[in-house]
Amino acid sequence: GEQVEEDNVILNPAGFLENKAGEIATVFPNPTEGLINISLHLKDDKIQEVQIYDLEGKLLLSQMNSSRVDINKMPPGQYIVKIKTAFSTCSQKIIKN
Repeated sequence: GEQVEEDNVILNPAGFLENKAGEIATVFPNPTEGLINISLHLKDDKIQEVQIYDLEGKLLLSQMNSSRVDINKMPPGQYIVKIKTAFSTCSQKIIKN
């Protein structure tokens, strides 16, 4: 897809930050049966918001201040988990079985 350069961060067409997800947080298990956990790598960092999007970029779920997200009600498929922390924002693609 086409990429847009903006403040040294590469955004894909759906507007997701594609870099640094692995450096900031770990999303597990992936694939998941319905419950996902987010572990931040920096001990002083804090999760402010977790958003779940479909691959078209539609927001399906938003949750504040929680490292555990329940996506049991969503159909199987691929989703984007966008994590806003005190220090940064990152996103990770996950698969729900």
